[in-house]
Amino acid sequence: MSTFDDREKSFENKFAHDQELEFKANARRNKASRLSI
Repeated sequence: MSTFDDREKSFENKFAHDQELEFKANARRNKASRLSI
């Protein structure tokens, strides 16, 4: 693989990981807000 391909793959993996963390944080926040009502 070329350096560009490696770089592209790493950016895609980082984006997917960041999206997963954001989803989990939102789910946790929403669950906490439902429990406090």
